Amino acid sequence: MRDTLNLLLSARIQEKTDFWIAVVREVFQASHAAVNESATSAGDDSEEEDDEEKMTMNDGEKKEKPHWRTRVFAAEILSNIMEHCVDSGHAAHFDLDLCRREKGDRSQFLVTHLSDLIRCFFIAATDSNTQLVIAGLTSLER
Repeated sequence: MRDTLNLLLSARIQEKTDFWIAVVREVFQASHAAVNESATSAGDDSEEEDDEEKMTMNDGEKKEKPHWRTRVFAAEILSNIMEHCVDSGHAAHFDLDLCRREKGDRSQFLVTHLSDLIRCFFIAATDSNTQLVIAGLTSLER
């Protein structure tokens, strides 16, 4: 599975950068949301709310925290995206001014997703899993 996804990434990164970053962002946001939800639900015992109301509020919105291996793989995918952009030699991936001058779909350039990249790597770097922390810190260092 890992090899298949890496091959798809290699073949389509230039046309679908925004898609791959969105997929990985969802993995990290789901893991971050699940952690935040569990932290806030621990402190909700003192409040007097109807249990039935809590259940209906959370049914449609609940995101399950992805397995740690999935999150490590997502961090590796983000690193691969960055490497492919470096290897492409297209300077607009790293220069916002050049990206703005480009015609066509600007969302395919890495610089337009900088906040998402930093957010995902920060979530990884501050996780409780050692492998994910290492992947996040290594990527932030780049």
